[in-house]
Formats: sequence, C-alpha cells, structure tokens
Amino acid sequence: MVENKCGYPRLGVSVGKSCGDAVVRNRLKRLLREAFRQSQGRIPDGFDYLLMISRNWAKKLDKSADNRKAVRLPTFEKVRTSFLALVDRAKD
Repeated sequence: MVENKCGYPRLGVSVGKSCGDAVVRNRLKRLLREAFRQSQGRIPDGFDYLLMISRNWAKKLDKSADNRKAVRLPTFEKVRTSFLALVDRAKD
C-alpha cells in the first residue's frame, strides 16, 4: 500500500508462472480485480495496492487422476475476505 496523488485507489496484480498455467493465472487475476472492485467502499482512497501471488501458493497443487497438476482455486468470497484482511493489516 503506497500513497498516490490520484485521490482514488488503484490495483496492480502480479501472478507468476509458478502458480499455474495461463488459465489459472488469469482466473486468479480476475478474482482479485473483482474483489477490489466490489470493496471500493471499504478501502481507503488515495493508495496504490500491489498484490503479488507468492510461489508458496503453488505448493497447493494436487495430482489428479491423469497425473497432471490440478490447482484448487479459492472461491471469490475467500479472495475478497483475504484482500480486505490485507488492507486492514496494511492500514495499521
């Protein structure tokens, strides 16, 4: 969370290749952007937020029946709750 001079919040999202294929990465980015959009009233104005999905998230991979890696994506509600918790922690 960094102050900006725009007067409104902005979001940057970075999801590395270690988190999954393009479909998984794009789904995560869409979930994060939507959580940000729906939470506009609960986050402080005038700040930039940069969300970087860590490599540790990639450790949550499961082996499916055909031995391909399958990722259990979080639900939208889980993403939104986590985002708001991060914002609250950053305000302190």
